[in-house]
Amino acid sequence: MKHLIYRSESEMARISLADILLTSRVNNNKFGITGFLVAHSRGFIQLIEGEETAVNQLYQNISQDLRHANVAIITTGHSKQRYFPNWDMGYAYISSQHQLMQINAISDANNASVIKTFTQLVTSEVTPLTRHG
Repeated sequence: MKHLIYRSESEMARISLADILLTSRVNNNKFGITGFLVAHSRGFIQLIEGEETAVNQLYQNISQDLRHANVAIITTGHSKQRYFPNWDMGYAYISSQHQLMQINAISDANNASVIKTFTQLVTSEVTPLTRHG
């Protein structure tokens, strides 16, 4: 099982998150992708996971999507099980200063701690009212 975390910048006021989520959930289900998207005022950070070919193709599609700029892989690797097995596309929007500092920490972390920091952000810092599945 391959996992990949990327970050990108986006003009959030000019895109429809609802459209992205709807399309992504349908496509992710079809291609066996699971993961979690975190949106913030300057863009996205997302963990995607699934079969290697599907994850690689999805990242290629994202990196060519005009809604994203400066797309960069933070970390990638393989695991025996999924981190978000029940989420075709989990989603949260974060806006608190503490949460934004955690996003920066994910972008700057070494590979060994990125997954842990990301999953901690999603499971402990994102309130249930802002979590969508």
